[in-house]
Amino acid sequence: MGASLEDDVVFIVGAERSGTTLFRLILDNHPRVGNPGEFDFLFDRVEDDGRAPNMERYRDWLSTDRIFMSHGLRIDPTLGYLDLIKSFICQKAKPNRVLSLNVHRGFHKIPRFFPHARYIHFLRDPRDVALSVIQMGWAGNVYFGVDGWVDSERSWDVLKEHVEDSRILEVKFEDLVSAPEETLQRVCDFLNVAYDKTMLEYHKHSSYGPIDKNVARQWRKRLQPSELALLEYKISDLLLSRGYEPSGSEVKEPSGIQIAMLRAKNRVHRWLFVAEHYGIFHLTLDKIARVFHLEQLHRRLRIRANEIDLRFLK
Repeated sequence: MGASLEDDVVFIVGAERSGTTLFRLILDNHPRVGNPGEFDFLFDRVEDDGRAPNMERYRDWLSTDRIFMSHGLRIDPTLGYLDLIKSFICQKAKPNRVLSLNVHRGFHKIPRFFPHARYIHFLRDPRDVALSVIQMGWAGNVYFGVDGWVDSERSWDVLKEHVEDSRILEVKFEDLVSAPEETLQRVCDFLNVAYDKTMLEYHKHSSYGPIDKNVARQWRKRLQPSELALLEYKISDLLLSRGYEPSGSEVKEPSGIQIAMLRAKNRVHRWLFVAEHYGIFHLTLDKIARVFHLEQLHRRLRIRANEIDLRFLK
């Protein structure tokens, strides 16, 4: 767990549904690059002010976290927080391969623990991200579906204040799908590896298809001017600062009644999705476990939810 590992690790940071999984598969298909997937569990339990989590509670939480469990990592109960998360990274590192890890949120926490890490900031048009979030059942409208993207980008702004420009590369999803070879050449230069055409053969080893430039800018076909007017009012500053052009719809501040209706629609949609996804019986038991602090029941329900999520994601 020396300095060389810390210097070499590259964090792929971008909001959920921004195309980071596609990017991960492409990177992992390079013979000199490895990307085992999502590693949000490294920082999810860290406080915003950088305080490390209570180790007993952190280890217990990890034992039922779906993403952590999928990696097959070993937990050494003798290690403190920093040494433990570095041990996880060591377990995934491979000789002669640059290690990259995907993180979707809380980016600003990373430099405190990895002061020499490098970052690829992966961006996608927030209007497309919001549409994808709705498809996943996580939101009922784009006005609230964009919130995860906003939180991630605000976190990124904080991180940038503590990291030199030389350790940052900006990559847009739209550039990746429209000019993949040119974009991946920039990525390889940043990673100090030669470009390898096998990167674009990732689909031979995954359930993802080949790159399709038509998946970008779906919002132009699928969002109504009234939706864009409210959404772009909400994210206008971030939209422009990230280099995305407004739709041309007249931005409009939503009224209090409109926000209340959007929020109600969002909550109903999410509840219906969760109820269908996990079942009413599961949700009822989960509520009971939380109210009466039934830890063992709650643990079993989390593991059961993980199994359901895996079937859904597949």
